[in-house]
Amino acid sequence: RGNSLKEKKLTNPLSYFYDRNIKLAKKIVVPSHYLERELKLDSATVIPTSTGIHTKKIPTSTSSTNNSIRLATITNFDFRPKAQGINKLINIVNQLETNKQITIHIYGGGRWLDHAKQQFELHNYKKFPVTFHGYFKNAIKVLPGNDIFIYWSTFDNMPNVLIEATACGLPIVVNRYAAYEEIVGSKNLLANSEE
Repeated sequence: RGNSLKEKKLTNPLSYFYDRNIKLAKKIVVPSHYLERELKLDSATVIPTSTGIHTKKIPTSTSSTNNSIRLATITNFDFRPKAQGINKLINIVNQLETNKQITIHIYGGGRWLDHAKQQFELHNYKKFPVTFHGYFKNAIKVLPGNDIFIYWSTFDNMPNVLIEATACGLPIVVNRYAAYEEIVGSKNLLANSEE
């Protein structure tokens, strides 16, 4: 995943090969300047993820109605920090003051999904309807039809879902972390904090 220091703390057995492999590599290519800095790879070649993704073959998003907004997010619930990020995200959205009818659609499955649902019920986030859709196979099939893609994580350094949401033509609201700005570009909203 790229953050070997964080993953060693999470006991990812493969993370112990990072340092060794970096020393043995003749050439290193990373997909973001963030990873180049984070891994201290001064001699790495950076090939940034382009936000100019080809979208001609992908159906673009269509807004629900003038008075409703469909927010969508995708995560892998096999990781506890990502499940916690979903509850943080729901909390942030529930602080919004608006006359719009907001619905939140959460896609993804994994072992922490039930825990995330329990936390959702425990915190009593009832201001806006939330639907947990569970596991899905293809983000390009579930994202169109939503209005805005939202994401909050301090676990990923380059989430593929940001690339997929960009490919679907969705505006993106994401926290300022890791390589997120490199992926979504400056035209999307990057939040500095939870407020």
